[in-house]
This record gives sequence, C-alpha cells and structure tokens, in this order.
Amino acid sequence: MLLNERLPCVGAVLAGGQSRRMGSPKEAVRLPGGAFMIEPVLRAMQGCCSTVVVVGACDGYDLSGWQNVLHVTDLRPGLGPLSGIEALLASRLGEGYVVAACDQPGLTSALLSRLEGDSNGCFFEGASAPCVQPLPGYYPAAWLPAARRAIEAGRLSLRSLVESQEIVRVPLFLGEEELLQSLNTPQEVERFRRGCG
Repeated sequence: MLLNERLPCVGAVLAGGQSRRMGSPKEAVRLPGGAFMIEPVLRAMQGCCSTVVVVGACDGYDLSGWQNVLHVTDLRPGLGPLSGIEALLASRLGEGYVVAACDQPGLTSALLSRLEGDSNGCFFEGASAPCVQPLPGYYPAAWLPAARRAIEAGRLSLRSLVESQEIVRVPLFLGEEELLQSLNTPQEVERFRRGCG
C-alpha cells in the first residue's frame, strides 16, 4: 500500500476510560510541544483512514476543532475498552475499523496502514514475545455479536475477544513495539517526554 493511500475503513480512537492511574482524562494530558495526548493519535488515523471517529465520553478534550472527526458514546459506560468496541461496531459507520487508544501517541499512519483486514481481524504481533496486541488493531463489524456475548458474560478482556476470533497477525519489526506503548501513569508520560527530548 502506498503511504498516501487511505484504508477502506473507519479509523477509531478509544477515549472513554476512567484514567484512575493517570489521575485525569488521558486524552487531555499534555505531551512535549504542548499537544494533547489524543492529537497525535487522531493525526495518525487521519493519515490513513478517510473517516475517523472518537469513541467514548472524551471528557477531557474538545473535539470541535477537528474537521471530519465523528463522536460515538459508549453504550455501556464504565466497562472498559470492550464497551467502546461494542459501541463502535454497532455504529454501522463501516464494515471494519482500525482502532487505537487515545493514550498511544507514538502511533504513525505508516504503522496503522499495515492493519488491513476484511472479514478477519488484523493485529500486530510482538517482536520480543509472540503475543497479539489488541490495540491498535482492525476490528470487523461482524464481530459485534461476539463482543456483546463477551460483555454479557462478564468477559471484558479485549485480548480475550481478539484471541477467540479468526485473525491475521502482522509482525512488528525491531523497535516498533515501543510505538504501540500506552501511557497510563504520569511517570510513563514523563519517560515519554524524556524520550522525545
């Protein structure tokens, strides 16, 4: 795929968590240079998907300044990322979705462009350990019934949903795993700042 070619799917950024470990909404945490944490993720999505949606409350950040960014709220707030996936798949905005978390500011359009899927999901596999990373990933709309069954059964692990489905594994190259890093605490944000300095 050419770098400027857009994926035939919707890009989605999950921004509905309670951010207990961060102490404030993650999407509004400031990064080096003053950008909010969600902004590099939105830019990466816009670079490879023609439609982008933010899923969840997104309490800490005003999306009105973003052109062509839609907003979908969780159907069952407080149940974690799987609840966001359910709301996204139920939105009928696309046949499939490239999904990332708002706390993954290292993501790039080039990396996300490798997550091409169809009826199967598509996820990165770590270089250092052969485990599938649930975010970012390509989630087919056809997974909605499986997501709903998992939630209703109290199985809220996103990884568990992914591992129960047919998926394509995309290998990560050396050094790319750190681009997928989620920043969950002020200490991790500080380490990220030092790495960017």
